Amino acid sequence: MKKVAILSFFSCTFFSLFAATVTGRVTDEKGDPLPFASVTVKNTGKGAVANGQGYYSLALDAGEYTLVCQYVG
Repeated sequence: MKKVAILSFFSCTFFSLFAATVTGRVTDEKGDPLPFASVTVKNTGKGAVANGQGYYSLALDAGEYTLVCQYVG
């Protein structure tokens, strides 16, 4: 049991070195927040919805991505 816990700890630590969290705020041209806008990663199934103040957060593996924002309103 102890070996499994130690292995799990090191596996999580190892993989967290190659992951990142992308955060941001969706705003319009005037700088006003766009609440509940959708933010997706192009050509993947990953995405997030901004909160009421326009802030979003996405957990991604290391690499380069294109974010696409959509807002209806």
